[in-house]
Amino acid sequence: MIHFRTTVQIAPGRQADAVARAHEWVAIHMKVTGVDVRVSVVTTGTLGRLCWSADFESMGAYYGWH
Repeated sequence: MIHFRTTVQIAPGRQADAVARAHEWVAIHMKVTGVDVRVSVVTTGTLGRLCWSADFESMGAYYGWH
C-alpha cells in the first residue's frame, strides 16, 4: 500500500474558502481518475495548512494516477 500526501499553505483568514475549493477539486478528480482523495486541515504544527491524501495498491497504480 502506497500512501500519498501533500500539504499546501492557506492564506490567513481563507481557510473556509480553501477547504471548499479543495472539496470541489476532489469531486472533479474522483470523476476523472476514480482515485479517492481525502482533504484535511492540519491541526498540529504549522497552522493554516491543508492536506490532500490518497492510498494506492502499488507503485504502478500511483504512477498511473500521476
